[in-house]
Amino acid sequence: MASPADPEPTSANPPVLPPGFRTEVGFDFGHTLRPKGFFLAVVRMMAEMTRAPWDTVHQNGAIMKLSGVEVIVMPTTQSSLRVSHAALGLNAAANAAVQEALFYRCLTNISSHGLEIGKIEIDRSEFGSVDNQATNYGPERKLTTKNLGEMGTFTDPKDNKFEIAYDFDGRKISSKDMFTAVVDALTTIRQFDQNARFETLHAVGPLSRTGQAVIFIREVSSRRGLTNYDVKRALLLIFDYNVVQNKFGEMGFDFFWDGEKIATGYVLRLDPPFTGGGATA
Repeated sequence: MASPADPEPTSANPPVLPPGFRTEVGFDFGHTLRPKGFFLAVVRMMAEMTRAPWDTVHQNGAIMKLSGVEVIVMPTTQSSLRVSHAALGLNAAANAAVQEALFYRCLTNISSHGLEIGKIEIDRSEFGSVDNQATNYGPERKLTTKNLGEMGTFTDPKDNKFEIAYDFDGRKISSKDMFTAVVDALTTIRQFDQNARFETLHAVGPLSRTGQAVIFIREVSSRRGLTNYDVKRALLLIFDYNVVQNKFGEMGFDFFWDGEKIATGYVLRLDPPFTGGGATA
C-alpha cells in the first residue's frame, strides 16, 4: 500500500490517443437498451479493466453483464488489442451513445494504423441482470448508508473502514453528464497502477445540451495516504448511489479510511455557453 512518503504521486491527466488509433461507433436501432443498465454495465466494465496495466495485451477479451445489459470486448487480431485501446474504445462508445441519447445495441470497431484490432459490443443481456464477472460494487451489493437525503455517508461493502461522507448542496446534474464524467475519470486513472499514490483528479464529461459535469478529487495529508484504487472504488460507490437513488446533482464529499480523512472533492455542473443571437464584430 502506498504511503504519503512514496515518491511521484499521481496527478491524473486524460490519456493521449495512441498514434493511428481510431474508433467507428454504430447503432442498431432495432434493439433498445435501458439507460440505467447501459450506465451501470459500461462503468463496471471500465472499472474492471483497471485491474491490468494500461499497455497489457488484451488477448482473451472480457464480458460484463449487469442490469439487463452486457458489454463484450473482443480482440480481432492476436497481440494487437491493448487494455488502453479497449478503454479508449469504450469511452468513445459511451460518449457517442449519450450525446444523442442513442441507447441501442452498439458496436464499436477499434483500429490501429488502418488494421482492425478489436470490437466492443453493448447489447441486451440474454440472461437479464447477471454480475458474475463484475466487481462487487453495485446495486446488487447493498450499500451501508446513513441519512439518505441531502447529507449522509455510505461505506464500501467490501471494506467497512472506507467511508464517504457526502452533501448534495447545489443544482441538479443530468444522469448522462454525470455518467460521462465518471467514465472520463475512470479512463484517466486507468493509466496508473492501482496501488500508486494518488494526488489529484480533474475529470470533465463532454459538453452536452445540459452542460458538463466536473469531478475533482484531491488527496489530503494523512498517515495512510490515498491510492488510485481508493479513487476508483469511490467513483463506483458514488455513481452506484446516484443511479440507485436516481439522485444526480452537485455534491461535495470526503473520503475516510478507519476514521481518518484521506481525500476531499466535489461534483459541479458547468452550464453550456449561450449560443443564441448576439452581436458580432
